[in-house]
Amino acid sequence: MKVQLYGIIGAVVLFLVLSYPFQLLYGKPIFRFEDLHWQDWALVALVFFAGITVHELIHGLTAILYAGIPTQQARFGFQWKSLTPYFHSKVAIPAGKFRVVVIMPLIVLGIIPYIAGLATGMGGLVAFGIMFIICAGGDVLILWLMKGLSSDTLVQDHPEKIGLIVQD
Repeated sequence: MKVQLYGIIGAVVLFLVLSYPFQLLYGKPIFRFEDLHWQDWALVALVFFAGITVHELIHGLTAILYAGIPTQQARFGFQWKSLTPYFHSKVAIPAGKFRVVVIMPLIVLGIIPYIAGLATGMGGLVAFGIMFIICAGGDVLILWLMKGLSSDTLVQDHPEKIGLIVQD
């Protein structure tokens, strides 16, 4: 429960910090809660769940196309306990390639839309980017856990938990 509370607090703080540049540039918030109707919230939920699925597909495609994981060693699935899709590699790869596999959804779904939204004044795109920057929190944690590993150290995605297994 304590970890979830820190996660919620961190997400709120990150949302506020990342929305501030839009406010400075355009003199308005990225959106106003009072202007959102139930249809808007339904769309946000749909985009969120679709985005989480795309997030995992990006991990998988990067692992297969960039890191060279054979498709038969890549596993996509859905964890009913947490209601989340997942990607898991059954083989170890060098930590340098693993880092790219881990960070790619943050870049594609988070950072690029965020910057594009700031550049174009599209608050919805900024909000989308922020949502998926926050959703990549687990990936950022994995990168932080890998900070002392050399690029050629073999690592494997943990089959059940957030994290990785370092091969000796």
